[in-house]
Amino acid sequence: MDHQTDLHIHTIVSDGYKAPDMILEKAAEYGLARISITDHDAVGAYRNFDVDPFSLADSLGIELVTGIELDTDYNGAEVHLLGYGIDIDHPGLNAHLHRVQAQRRKRINLQAQKLHAYFKEALIDLDAIFRPERDTVMKPHLFRSLEKAKKVSSYQEFKALLKEHAAVNAPVVRPHLFEAIDLIRRAGGTAVLAHPGYLEKESFGMETAIRDAARHGLAGLETDYPYWKPNEKCDRQFPDAESAGVMIARIRSLARELGLFTTRGSDAHHTDAMKQFAQGAVPA
Repeated sequence: MDHQTDLHIHTIVSDGYKAPDMILEKAAEYGLARISITDHDAVGAYRNFDVDPFSLADSLGIELVTGIELDTDYNGAEVHLLGYGIDIDHPGLNAHLHRVQAQRRKRINLQAQKLHAYFKEALIDLDAIFRPERDTVMKPHLFRSLEKAKKVSSYQEFKALLKEHAAVNAPVVRPHLFEAIDLIRRAGGTAVLAHPGYLEKESFGMETAIRDAARHGLAGLETDYPYWKPNEKCDRQFPDAESAGVMIARIRSLARELGLFTTRGSDAHHTDAMKQFAQGAVPA
């Protein structure tokens, strides 16, 4: 698949590290010709900044496709759905995003209060987390604060700490996968299942989810994805390049069988991850 395409990138609008203008400048530097910014439950990358991302993309020779990554529910499991070509001003989509973003802010605020009580000091800079241009606040923002304060050394340790000492009654309601597909389509977009290989560990199985979603309007599968990163430790990481390659081949085969198109995405939160992916850091 074309290494000049990356349709899964995050910015500071959700849990990424860079602003959209830096993403675009780095994309041009890395030789990318077509990208999409797909923040979690947010489209602020396309409108929260002084620099117009579409004009900047044009000046850099990059095709910028509007995008989003929605958190959804399928049989009790969290499933991520990408939407491309969406109308970022669609009323129904924005009503959903505003609701989810408010729920996320409430939860993070309560979790931060509990963590401050547990550590008996205010380690988390909520003003920095709730920065004006950020739409979606998430657990990684809390983790980064505690990691910087040397209170946790890994995300796994952080999640255990959160569960034991900062549990709160502040749910973030996820729409059903099928409802989210409909929402993206009503907003003029195309629905693509993000990193489907991660669904293999769920009891329902990856193929079941894909076949179900295809019957309900899913149009594509994210196929080329860095399931194996040799220098990164992650609880979802595939053990080696061979196993990641086998999974990618399975997903491609399913896409052909079901008539779904395939996409390529780094899921980058750092620009270094964009660079590695642009250079072909994904098993064939």
